[in-house]
Amino acid sequence: MPVAESLRLAWRVAERSGRSARGRWGSAAAAAVGARLAGDRGLAVAASARSGWAPQPRQASSVRTVWGPCDALALPGMRMPWAPSLPAAVSLRTPWGRWFNPIAVGVRGPWDHEPDEPASTIVIPLRLVYRMLHTITIRPVGDTVELPCSSVTVTQDADSWAYSVDVEILGRSEWQRVAPVGGVPVECELIIDGHAFRALIESCEGTHEHARLPVGRARGRSLSARLAGEYSPARDYAEAAGWNLAQLADRELPPAGWSLDWQAADGAVPAGAWSYQGLAPIAAMARVADAAGAILVPSRTAQALTALPRWSVLPWAFAGATPDVEIPLESVLSATEALPVPGDPANAVYVVGGDVGGVLAWVKRTGSAGDLLLPSISEPLATAEPIARARGARALADQWPAPAYTGFAVPLSAPGGDWPLLELGQLVSLTGAGAPVRGIVSSVTITGRTGQRGGLVVEQQVGIGARSRNTYAAWRR
Repeated sequence: MPVAESLRLAWRVAERSGRSARGRWGSAAAAAVGARLAGDRGLAVAASARSGWAPQPRQASSVRTVWGPCDALALPGMRMPWAPSLPAAVSLRTPWGRWFNPIAVGVRGPWDHEPDEPASTIVIPLRLVYRMLHTITIRPVGDTVELPCSSVTVTQDADSWAYSVDVEILGRSEWQRVAPVGGVPVECELIIDGHAFRALIESCEGTHEHARLPVGRARGRSLSARLAGEYSPARDYAEAAGWNLAQLADRELPPAGWSLDWQAADGAVPAGAWSYQGLAPIAAMARVADAAGAILVPSRTAQALTALPRWSVLPWAFAGATPDVEIPLESVLSATEALPVPGDPANAVYVVGGDVGGVLAWVKRTGSAGDLLLPSISEPLATAEPIARARGARALADQWPAPAYTGFAVPLSAPGGDWPLLELGQLVSLTGAGAPVRGIVSSVTITGRTGQRGGLVVEQQVGIGARSRNTYAAWRR
């Protein structure tokens, strides 16, 4: 008796492979002897196999799967401790048609989707001494000779679609190697403690002092600057077709060589709802992302962008969220403490869509009365409920009271060391004697310089929160 002619996987669409299915959630399956499921020891379904719950009989003929020969089972009415089972011989339809699938034996689990993997938190250890060896190298792309530099600064923040680079290079002949010629920037590779960056050096100027080596100051931006008005002309545009919000942003990219990873809210935008005047491609993309309460984060080394929610976790939900990074306050080099702002934060806002397909949304903080309103937000691209919700949520989060610490400085280690490079959008938890202080990373500045004893000193200054005042509290005063 065959197990099933076909089966719809309860977690996610699987890929067809021969006469069996390989799920995207791992190479383990319950169809082979000794197989392990992702979250348990698995259910063996071949001859002389025993499950983790009770012995089960062998009831089928031999079949061949992607894992090798095995025996399929038809276990009518089999029950597991975690959920009742379905009849084993069922005929269901997968997205790819009807066919034999030896994976699940008709057992229904307690979930209706793939269980999310537990979020992992990077915990910074508290040590008396942190040992690290700092290295900084910079060179033009395609050149094997490194440039001598005395200091470097790389800055990235949530309000910018490009990170900036500022480097001091020693020697006139050296800094002239990265000076733009004819307005054409020089692409350089910068590596700080194993963390690579690529930037376009757009300006370079030298300083000469008596009895000192000439110093050149080179400034530039990430590769995303190629989409700015200096290199991609601004234009007027009106979209005559209907697209999703993510597709509108993606259509601003050049036809080849660029990619966009949209991880923000999305929704349908009808024809005629999207138009602009005098915007370069990157400015238009930032405008689209802002409509969904999102930011554009450039890749450090590639021609790629990621659209992320400005608030990966809304501030009133910090307490129940799993932080991405946990840092002991005793281990930070310095911290900036902020005084609390008196008054109650706003708990609702109206998002008003445009004339073409726009929606009117009343967005309020869950569990609140929605009686303390922010000024209404006019958003022409608010043409679907997810877009309006995300835009309103960001507005409410931006005026939430700032965390007790709005910034701190910590060391930087090579990949795999004690101090990772922090990322925009991460939820950071500063732990100490009292309750932990949590906030979303809004800016990261990496500085490297020559110390008083001649060695390199590398730090990262991290800003958390929205860095905006409490609008409603200011209005009340």
